[in-house]
Amino acid sequence: MSAGHESFSATMEEKAEAKINLSLKVLSKRPDGYHNLLGLMARLVLGDSLIWLDESPSEDRLDLRLEIGPPFNVEPSDLIGTDNLILKALKAFRDLTGQPKEPAAFLLIKRIPVAAGLGGGSTDAAALLRMLASLYPISLKALRSLALKIGADCPFFLLVNPLAIAEGKGEKLRPFPEKLLPGRYLVLVNPGFQLATSQVFQQLGLTFDGHSSNKVTKSIAPKTTLASLPLLGDNDLLGPALELRPALAEVREKLASLDPKPLAFGLSGSGPTFWALYGQESETIRACQALEGLGWWVKPTCLSTLPVYR
Repeated sequence: MSAGHESFSATMEEKAEAKINLSLKVLSKRPDGYHNLLGLMARLVLGDSLIWLDESPSEDRLDLRLEIGPPFNVEPSDLIGTDNLILKALKAFRDLTGQPKEPAAFLLIKRIPVAAGLGGGSTDAAALLRMLASLYPISLKALRSLALKIGADCPFFLLVNPLAIAEGKGEKLRPFPEKLLPGRYLVLVNPGFQLATSQVFQQLGLTFDGHSSNKVTKSIAPKTTLASLPLLGDNDLLGPALELRPALAEVREKLASLDPKPLAFGLSGSGPTFWALYGQESETIRACQALEGLGWWVKPTCLSTLPVYR
């Protein structure tokens, strides 16, 4: 494994788009350690790029080029250890299909912040699975099963639709009509530090029977309707994230007072990235300008239009 690759000859390239949670309700803790969730997920144009290099390495290798930008202080060695989800996905696919037979070399151009509630690791792994599935025949059911073994968010990145209602531990997905969303342009704001998902859920304090010191919904109707979805911006993990990182309150307050005012805003997943939703692209540019000089990572983006799996 290597930390960089200055020049390369590519054989294939796959976009690995970020996701946000437009709403998230934590219903209960599961015996398998995951949590039962209900919420709305959105795939964004912002993303990493995974490139299969035209090389014949002696062993599987992942090179990395960081394009995240300040204020993050991330070392390549933090991202490409043996527990990297891309390498896990490669091993899982090979164990199931026997392909690819030869070791492979990949370059990851990383633009999604790490441990930010944006699904960076899961989308990178899903991009690898999609890439392999285009070369070596595998059923969609088998591909989804592999994705779920990699991570709870991973199956979402196999959907064509950029919006989905997510239930279970995030693997039960139903397309959500984009026309029901008031806007498709967003500003992402991250104060520049990381939040581990496991720590945020632990802070929530749920037990297997759904009891918690935090007020969260403990049951769900047998059939979820659009009306029963949490509202845009509602996120049960906001409280625990604020307890772990009180500095997040400053970001939240700044978004609440933005001019132009967002249609909705909230924390994505376990954070610490916030999103603000707008109806016009020009509004995102103005919002970014209003957030300049605060030392935060600020990025305008929009909902994806890329059908990632057909």
